[in-house]
Amino acid sequence: MDKHLAVGSLFASARQMAVVEMFNATKKPLLFVANNADEAGYAYFDIVQIVEQENVAFFPALYKKLNKSGVTDKANEILRTDALNKINNVKFCIVVTYPDALMEKVISFKGFDEIKISLQKNQNIDTILFQNKLEKLGFEQVDFVYEPNQFSVRGSIIDVFSFSNELPYRLDFFGDTLESIRTFDIEKQLSIKEVTKISIIPNIQDLDNEMISLFEFVPKDTIVLFNSIKNCAERIDEIYTEALIKENEHQKTSDLFSKFINGEVFKNQIVDFRTIEFKKSTS
Repeated sequence: MDKHLAVGSLFASARQMAVVEMFNATKKPLLFVANNADEAGYAYFDIVQIVEQENVAFFPALYKKLNKSGVTDKANEILRTDALNKINNVKFCIVVTYPDALMEKVISFKGFDEIKISLQKNQNIDTILFQNKLEKLGFEQVDFVYEPNQFSVRGSIIDVFSFSNELPYRLDFFGDTLESIRTFDIEKQLSIKEVTKISIIPNIQDLDNEMISLFEFVPKDTIVLFNSIKNCAERIDEIYTEALIKENEHQKTSDLFSKFINGEVFKNQIVDFRTIEFKKSTS
């Protein structure tokens, strides 16, 4: 395969079909960069109709505001963590994103491994040490979990709400043996699905870790697909400028590059990857 390919005359869902076909044919991790959040959402929805959800992730922007200041979106924090977990755990997957999200740095691969707790059915676990580790990672002990970064203990059952899953996990122990792992509904407290292995991940945003770009986190054999590389770089620079103006108001510009990449860094980093652009037909 050439280092860079341009593909024309593919519109709407046809692009998503092309992404899926490439995923199935190459058995390589794919990063699909849509033009904006809406396009990325539609693309993700199309792809999960065909590819198993465990092999697809949506990587949205963390901040609600264009200038990357103020409140972060908790639902998006969960989706971003789920995407990083799939990149970290799954041999190859499709990650769907867009420029606003792509410019925000993530925890390093090494840092992610260090804060992740991997569990599997029938594993022997010291439950006291496990609870202590949850607390050290910032999990709050409550009577009943209702949001991410919480855990509760009732006899032989430990409920944990990981930042990498939309539902909490119920861990049922017999002594120190993990007999079952199930997701459950927080309102009805009823089990939904039994699983054999999970990763428990805290709120990454609350931890002091080295931050890197998503291009430094994904495997080097990842194929990156764009609607437009030029438009992506321009959008990243537009947002970076907005953030720079905001940071100048608070005299915090030195912190900016620790959290975001600009268009120049983006263009330098994608050189290392195989890229495909869905060019508009000029005919």
